[in-house]
This record gives sequence, structure tokens and C-alpha cells, in this order.
Amino acid sequence: MSLDRAAAEAGVAVTVRYEVAGIDVLKDFVDRGLGYSLLPYSSSMADVRARRFRAAPMKELAITRTLVRRADKPETPAVAALAREIQAEIGRMIAAGAFGDPPRPG
Repeated sequence: MSLDRAAAEAGVAVTVRYEVAGIDVLKDFVDRGLGYSLLPYSSSMADVRARRFRAAPMKELAITRTLVRRADKPETPAVAALAREIQAEIGRMIAAGAFGDPPRPG
């Protein structure tokens, strides 16, 4: 919906021709010139760096990642430690630019 809204505000018509779930298939479609795709930067950065694809950041799209666990089981110390480690690793990956541009100081 965010993409549709942004396109409408820019006066651009978006035509959806394919709905594909697999990132490899999406990238193959783009590579063959069948269209464009919204992809996580982490799954396309190697292609962008290799100049196989060109990318434009979608500044208005916010991505939320959620660690999900069973509600009927108490959180164990191991699960809590894993959640902290995942948060730390994602923070490191963001700082390194693996999820897009690293945050700018200030």
C-alpha cells in the first residue's frame, strides 16, 4: 500500500503483472527484463555492487523485524540470550550496510 500511495502521489501508474514469492525468481524476472521488484537490500546488495542491478531506496517504507516464539511456553534464558544476540547481529549488519545504507551520524 505504501508503494501504491507513493506512486499515486508521483503520478506514476504501477501495473502488477506477476506476484512471485521467491527472491531468486524475482531476481531472475528482473534480470530477464520482465519488470521491477521491491527487494530487501540484503538480498540484492551483491547484485547492486556487481552492477548487475540498479537500486533506488524506498525511504518511506519502514521494515519491522519480529522474533516470534510460542506463547504457551515461558521464555527460557537460552531464548532470551538468542533474542539479544539476534538483535545485536542485526544492529551490526545495519551499521555495516547489509540492510541498506548505514545510519548517518547526527
